[in-house]
Amino acid sequence: MDIAAPLSVEVLGTHDVPASITWQVVTLMRCEWPSLFDGGLRWIDRPFDHDVDPVHLVVRHAGVLVSHAIVLRVPDDVHRTGLRLAGVASVLTSPPHRGEGHASAVLHAANQVLDGGDADVAALFCEPQYEPFYARFGWVACPGGTLEDDELEPSTDLRMMRFLSDAGRAAQRRLLDGQLRVRWTW
Repeated sequence: MDIAAPLSVEVLGTHDVPASITWQVVTLMRCEWPSLFDGGLRWIDRPFDHDVDPVHLVVRHAGVLVSHAIVLRVPDDVHRTGLRLAGVASVLTSPPHRGEGHASAVLHAANQVLDGGDADVAALFCEPQYEPFYARFGWVACPGGTLEDDELEPSTDLRMMRFLSDAGRAAQRRLLDGQLRVRWTW
């Protein structure tokens, strides 16, 4: 079915996301990143708990999810940088709609949410092959890597960051080159 009008990005608070969209996001996450659902996350029914104040960026046609991303507040005890840190996660586009600019639209909307917020820095994790995509939107690769508390080896995912405030920019070199230790990645 062709869509005559371009689709727009909706910015939704966690309580405003229709249940049908939430389950489509989780289903797509299960397909894209099956290893996320090992152990304690196996039976999740939403991408993030409400305690991280998730803001969902959604492109949909009627009730069908096209593309999605989340901006979240990363708790201090998760990242321990001494800064206010926001995360971008669950950047997904349904396979039939890839290559149509929807992920670009949700990432642009995520950047707008971040720019209007109070975080010092924002971080996301992606496969290294996606670095050029995120770099087009002002995200900077952090070669220092990331180590989760329960892991012996650094994550193979690439950490990318945006430096949003004076405090964030002052910490840029440390965050780019140093290894970031986190309780969990998002």
